[in-house]
Order: sequence, then C-alpha cells, then structure tokens
Amino acid sequence: MKKLMIAILYLATRVFVYSQDFDGVKMEIGNGSSTVSGFYFEISERDFSGEFRINRMKSTVRNLKFKADVKDRYNEYFEFLVGVLSADANGVTANFQGNGEYFTMEIGKISYAIKNTDVKVKNENPEGMPVLSANLNLQKIEITPPNSMLRDMHQGEYELYNTFTGGLGTLVINKVAADVNLDRNGKISSKGNLDIPMGKVAVTLNMTIDRDFRSEPFINSLQIDVTNLSADLQAFMDELIQNSGVPLKRKGRGYSLRMSGNPNSPRFE
Repeated sequence: MKKLMIAILYLATRVFVYSQDFDGVKMEIGNGSSTVSGFYFEISERDFSGEFRINRMKSTVRNLKFKADVKDRYNEYFEFLVGVLSADANGVTANFQGNGEYFTMEIGKISYAIKNTDVKVKNENPEGMPVLSANLNLQKIEITPPNSMLRDMHQGEYELYNTFTGGLGTLVINKVAADVNLDRNGKISSKGNLDIPMGKVAVTLNMTIDRDFRSEPFINSLQIDVTNLSADLQAFMDELIQNSGVPLKRKGRGYSLRMSGNPNSPRFE
C-alpha cells in the first residue's frame, strides 16, 4: 500500500508539473491501509538544519475517488468522493535551527478522519450541495517558537503570548478537537474544544447555507464557553472585554456567549 501511494503521488506530480497538454487526471482506491513506525527525516543546507520524527503512524482508505478535468479556465471540473480517509500518529516531533534560531514542536498524538464526503465543483462553483464529515484531534502539544518571532510581535501580541505560556516561552496545549458535518440540506453542525493549562474553550455551531452559496449563511445557534481560567488569564480577559466591547458574559471562572441570526447583524442572548 505504501509503495502504491508513493507511485500514485509521483505520477500525479509528473503530470501536473511537466505536462503542458494536461487535460485531466483520475484516481480511485477501493480499500487500503498502512502502518509506519520509527519514521525519521533529516534535512540540512548551509546554516539551516531540521529533523522530523514519528514513532508510529497508521492510515486507512476506503472507496476514494478523485477526478479533475481542466481543459481551460472555462471548462474545469473537480470531484472528490471518499468513504473513509483517516490517519493517526503518535510521538510526532519537529526540530529546526538556523542562524542561531531554534524552533521545536512536539505532538503526543494526532488523528484525523474524513468520512462519507461528496464534493463536486464545476467552473469554481459547487455542483449540488457538498456533503462532508470530518474530525481532527491533537493531544499533548508543545511549541517553542524562535526568538525572532517573539521579537517581531507587537506589545499586545507579546503580552497575550506571555499570558498563555505563563511566562515560560513554550506554548502548551493539552488537547484540540474539532468535528464538522455538512449535509445535503445545507446544514452545518460543528463542535470544537481547546484545553490549555490556563483554561478551556468549547464551541458549538449550527448554521445553514443556501444551495447557490451566494447568500449569507444563517447562524441557527452559536455557543462559546470559556471555563476554568487561571487568575492571570481571567484578568487579561476582563481588560480585553472592557476595552473591545466583546459581548461575553461573565460566568464563574470564565465567560459565555450565545448568538444567532445573520453574521452581519447577530442577535445576542
């Protein structure tokens, strides 16, 4: 399965990059799965070097179909159908250095899945209502940006970053999770969660879009809950809300927001 995927990507790249007479490409996969362990990749060039590691990674594909016809800019067609396209990886690390600067990232676990998806686009316009079901999950993330990035931040940006990192310079995220679903009636339902040492955020959104994709979407309900805030982050949020006028309501050691309606003229509860 791994050799097959590499061959497909290689051939597709050759077609897209090197063929001036390219009219279309079509790819289908019935079922497949692969597992990789102990993956390591290293690159170096002059003063720059980097390495990327994955302890273990597994992927699954079922009933995938991709088609693209590009005869000219007035005759374009893209189609993406998939039953299941998923992957999960453990122990992901990336380290880069150059010109005395360092960037490091560690992810304990990452997983994503795209299921029962049907997307068709003709001449940059959706053909019918797309159907999509996707989710993403990341756990135990630690990111240390280069010092140059911190130096380029505006004062307010640096204060916010310093608050989230507790003054330690490394951004720690316990968990990030997101689920998105779009059905043939144009109803979007999504949920998201963010868990950091300084607090938690939960978002739930239900929205409706028209088939022509030209009208404004309608928000049936949007709910944001910020909870378990540390004292420093709560003080920062209090000042931010007071100065910006964001309609968040104080709720215990956090805040909440409820709204619905048109995005340009929302109704707050």
